[in-house]
Amino acid sequence: VKSLEAIKLDMGKNEYESTSFVLTNLSDKPMKFKITSAPSIPGGISITLRKGVWVIALDGDKVNDALSLIDNGKIVIPSGESREIWITLKSNNAAPGEYKQMIKVTSKGLKTQAVNIAIKIHNVSLPKRMPLDTYYWGYLTPREPKKVPAEKKAEEIAAAKKAKQMIAAKMADLKSHYVTTPTIHPSIVPRFEFDEKGELITDYTYFDKGMDMFEAGLGADKYAFEMLSTVYFEPVNKPGYPGAKGRPKFLSPKWKAAFPIWLKGWVAHMKSRGMGYDKYYLSPYDERLDANVYEVAKLIKEADPNVRVVVNNMGSGSQEIANIAPYVDV
Repeated sequence: VKSLEAIKLDMGKNEYESTSFVLTNLSDKPMKFKITSAPSIPGGISITLRKGVWVIALDGDKVNDALSLIDNGKIVIPSGESREIWITLKSNNAAPGEYKQMIKVTSKGLKTQAVNIAIKIHNVSLPKRMPLDTYYWGYLTPREPKKVPAEKKAEEIAAAKKAKQMIAAKMADLKSHYVTTPTIHPSIVPRFEFDEKGELITDYTYFDKGMDMFEAGLGADKYAFEMLSTVYFEPVNKPGYPGAKGRPKFLSPKWKAAFPIWLKGWVAHMKSRGMGYDKYYLSPYDERLDANVYEVAKLIKEADPNVRVVVNNMGSGSQEIANIAPYVDV
């Protein structure tokens, strides 16, 4: 085991910087630790302490992935296990210069140890609005109202209020971290749906609710709409997902005839909201680049060449990229 005593960081003004160290319990019993940041860093630099949490990945393995706040500075580590301690600093408007901070680690019966952090603030600053389109993949969606018995109404009101506060906190966090282009969850995107007679349905109610939520909370420069075509375009029937009832066969003549009507209607509705072509991107598929992705991207451009298309390559080779290149902007 190598003992860590110091971490050096270089930061600009108004920048976030994260670093970490690993704390291991080599005893044969669970151990309680207290981790504190003291004293306060001068110059307005803020610091947040988090711990890595082991979660089960899709392949069944554990990954030290989630980062939760360290409650009251206290953590418990089982015998023979490790925890990664994450330190996130925000330089705010600290003057250029050198600063020091100490992270103390204490446990009953052991000598207090410390990790010393040396911070150098340089005379550079990130702009208030990023010149790049910085994006994230998120799952922020408007909460759907629920019908509940009268005796449960107070609980439902409280739950709705809590959900609203949670979304506001997440939006504020994204904004403070310079996110300018959120990826909108596919459930918000207007559905490519048909009624029992096979007629196209157009409903922008949930879309408007979702965009009102984002525009009020984040005020982003641009939006990326994840269309999740595998579920919402191709005919699938999975529990919890909208099925293909009434929808023509994928890429059939009737499907292709309805697609531009649906897309143009949505584009027109976005325009009515003040969202021109420069305000959004369409992402028809995620992590795919095959014949279906090509066909849908091509249809989008044929329906309206001004709509910008983004794809992320998980294909089999350069030929797929060459094929789809004329229909992709990002």
